[in-house]
Amino acid sequence: NGAGLDLSSERVHAFIRLLKERKIVVDPTLATFEGLFCGRTGRMDPAFAAVADRLPPQVRRGFLTGGLPVPAGKDQQYCDGHRAMIRMVGELYKAGVTIVPGTDTLPGFGLHRELELYVQAGIPAPEVLYIATLGSARVMKRDAELGSIAPGKLADMALVSGDPTKQISDIRRVTTVIKDGVVYQAGALNRAIGVRPQAAGAAGAGSGDDALLTPEERRHLRNIRQLTPGGENAEAYFSADDRKLIFQAHEGEGKCDQIYIMDLNGDVG
Repeated sequence: NGAGLDLSSERVHAFIRLLKERKIVVDPTLATFEGLFCGRTGRMDPAFAAVADRLPPQVRRGFLTGGLPVPAGKDQQYCDGHRAMIRMVGELYKAGVTIVPGTDTLPGFGLHRELELYVQAGIPAPEVLYIATLGSARVMKRDAELGSIAPGKLADMALVSGDPTKQISDIRRVTTVIKDGVVYQAGALNRAIGVRPQAAGAAGAGSGDDALLTPEERRHLRNIRQLTPGGENAEAYFSADDRKLIFQAHEGEGKCDQIYIMDLNGDVG
């Protein structure tokens, strides 16, 4: 129960001291856990709410599937658990534990959210930028060629319209990327993969969940509800007369999936 973890306890402090003494590098992946702990079926994954309306429909729909299955009455506890993770990262930073910003989620946009969450953890924005650049290069022992702008280093960099040292969300406003001596314009790259242009002045969190849906998605998802009774559900099909749902699921201690037939009112046969 991460939500109930006392970060001021001696047990937690001892654990943090051990990480520091052993020179452990921590990769928190807060953005991934935000979706797992706080994402709910039919609602936009909070880690991507700021950019979901710019992404292709097939990608955006994937952020509506929800995170971990939440037992009844535990919704707030799961979200509080993620907030505890954010606070824990702040404690690690204050203790001098090395942090690197991995994501385990959508490249680029996932990193932006990861860094925003570090600021929420209490890490100053300039320090967050250091963690994401020179700090990470030093961990990988590549700081002689990467991680900062200096004579003799590789000119791999991203240019943004804004000042992320003051407003970390300005890292979302990338205009130009230089990699291996090639200059890329962010707008052209976005168009090539179906990402819409960013609205003028937009950087941080977007509008509400409903505003992030297309009219067709809003119509189809308005009354979404779970029909299957639990377990690890796989694919399902409608019967030929459209009156029943036929699905396979793996429940309990069984070693393989079973086939079930369900009336559309939720009665399983």
